[in-house]
Amino acid sequence: MRASFLHVLDPTTKGGRPWPLYPIAGAEAYAAGHSRDVQGIEVLGDTAVVFTLAEPLAIFPKFLAMPVASVVPTPLPGSLGERPVGTGPWRLVTWQHDDYLRFVRNPGYWGGAPAAETLTVRIVPEPLTRAAEFEAGRLSVLEVPFGETARWRRERPGDLVEKPALRVVYVALNNRRGPLRDVRVRQAINRAVNVPEILATVYGRRGIPSRGAIPPALAGSDTTRPRYDYDPGAARALLAEAGYRRGIDVQLWRTAANVELSRVAQAIQAQLAEVGVRVELVERDASSQREAA
Repeated sequence: MRASFLHVLDPTTKGGRPWPLYPIAGAEAYAAGHSRDVQGIEVLGDTAVVFTLAEPLAIFPKFLAMPVASVVPTPLPGSLGERPVGTGPWRLVTWQHDDYLRFVRNPGYWGGAPAAETLTVRIVPEPLTRAAEFEAGRLSVLEVPFGETARWRRERPGDLVEKPALRVVYVALNNRRGPLRDVRVRQAINRAVNVPEILATVYGRRGIPSRGAIPPALAGSDTTRPRYDYDPGAARALLAEAGYRRGIDVQLWRTAANVELSRVAQAIQAQLAEVGVRVELVERDASSQREAA
């Protein structure tokens, strides 16, 4: 495990997104090339490891369930990308790129072998095609497209299973530039966005207004925290108080690949226009957005 974490954090290997490991003492300095070791990882024998954090963080064990914390062999085999290893309930036996992945059950899985002998995961990029395949009996499990939620609830309620997702959809406000440096402007934007309407029109009522960055199903979430209610009148007053009675111009960066997020951006653009916040939608990939922030 220690070697796996050091490989991810090593600035010369560019091991993906190592930030979930940064709470470990010395990890961030190591990733930045300022240290030769990570003192917060101590191996105790063959089956135990101790993590010392730079500061208390109750949700750190959750970070260890993220892909970046996966344990890989040492030395790292060149075929790992095509033949991944793991300790889960399934073993990958066939990977037909852009078509399907086939798994067989792992009889040695610590949690007990699955009931089914095989599992096939098909690659079907188009959401409506996936739904059609399910309705034709050629798929056993799928995520219902958001735009189809109402129809499925009406026509196939017996096929639906709803569970809380570990997901928060949000718009990051850059508080280091322009009018957004003023907290009143940021508060005005929050007041001007009608979140319940977006949940109803874009997400098929599959969601609840957030009370923070941590979803309710994850430890550390504060479900009693006050949230911003939709109040365009209060939004206009806050903008005027901040000296922007005539409104402001901002850019909202988004990725074009996600249909729902594009629709969310368009809804936010229309809602903010009602209080004088003129939004230009700009398409950028995720890496460009992180660099610009």
